[in-house]
Amino acid sequence: MNKTSRVEFTVELVRILTAIAIAYAVALVTLFAVSDDPIYIIQQFVLGPFSSVRRVGSIINLAIPFTFTGLCFCFMYAVNKFNLAGEGIFMFAGCVISWVAIKLGESVPAPVMIGLLLVIGALTGVVVSALPAWLDSKFNANIVVSSLMLNSILMFLSIYIMMYTTIGSLGSLPIPGNAKLPQIFGKFRIQAGLVIALIAVILVAVLFYKMVFGYKMRVVGSNPWFAKACGINMTATIICAQLF
Repeated sequence: MNKTSRVEFTVELVRILTAIAIAYAVALVTLFAVSDDPIYIIQQFVLGPFSSVRRVGSIINLAIPFTFTGLCFCFMYAVNKFNLAGEGIFMFAGCVISWVAIKLGESVPAPVMIGLLLVIGALTGVVVSALPAWLDSKFNANIVVSSLMLNSILMFLSIYIMMYTTIGSLGSLPIPGNAKLPQIFGKFRIQAGLVIALIAVILVAVLFYKMVFGYKMRVVGSNPWFAKACGINMTATIICAQLF
């Protein structure tokens, strides 16, 4: 890592830590202002998540889907686009693979089932995210507006599916055991999806900094005029980045 890269990395790290510190400070001040027993509430807010191995495991489990969605947003931000349909896509893809798992039942071996569901979930995200990307490329539609509208549609559609097409709002049809990832690290009860998330982080890093497509995305996002002069197909690069 040369000097310029080190400076850029340090600046970016400071920005991230500063944003986290500001958000944390705002949360603490708000809790102190609205709570009847602010000392106890703040103590629970700061130390509560680390008070047991089960809670620590829950934090990590919650971070797994955020890791995947964060990696997806890296592709969009790399080409300087802001497709904001990630939350809706996450919920809708979850509904789709849950429906597939329930329909297939226990008839499929666990490794095949899990692999199939991962592929179906990814393809669902690709198909849905293609809509705002296509509108942006074909009609120059504002991708922030179209993706936000799509996000709302997918979220409410997912809520409708979960509440009114199964056994009711208080429960769901049972998910087959062969569709569930195993738990690791004993009492922490962390899902094996953590391993998949770590592999995904490595693969995305390799794609961004060791492969041609990653270089194209970064050039298109940082300097579109230079990318166009170099003969990079900007439309294809932008659409492909959003499909990821």
